[in-house]
Amino acid sequence: MIRVVNKHNHKPTELDVYVGRGSVLGNPYSGIQGIETKAEFICESREEAIRQFSFYLKQKMVRI
Repeated sequence: MIRVVNKHNHKPTELDVYVGRGSVLGNPYSGIQGIETKAEFICESREEAIRQFSFYLKQKMVRI
């Protein structure tokens, strides 16, 4: 089972895997505008970036 946690307030365990932007499951979308980011795609808002990533991730999972 996958469980998403906030890395800033979660006590790490040996089962944790950090999924950053550069990893296979990393989010290529960002809602941050006006500054440099490693995101491949910039969206109008954080909420839009989350929606886009959700669709993107579901599409990747279908191919597995």
